[in-house]
Amino acid sequence: MERNISSPTLEYMQRICEILGVSITDLLIPQKQEHIIVRKADKITIIENDFLKCESINYGRYNMECLCITVHPGASFK
Repeated sequence: MERNISSPTLEYMQRICEILGVSITDLLIPQKQEHIIVRKADKITIIENDFLKCESINYGRYNMECLCITVHPGASFK
C-alpha cells in the first residue's frame, strides 16, 4: 500500500481509520488547508534561559500541541 504495490480493501481502510481515530472520509475527501494564526497570548513559556526559549502552543480542532523552540544568537550546546 505504501509503495502503491497493492490497493487496500474498504474493510482494511476502515480498520486503519479505527486505529488512527479518523473517519474514512478524512482520507477520501480533500481537506481545505487551514491558516492558523498564533498570537503571543496563545503561547505558554515552558523554559527560558540565556540559551533558548521553549514555548507550548495549543491550537486546532484536533487539540494538537506544538513546541516552539527559539535558540538565541551565539548559544552553543555540548
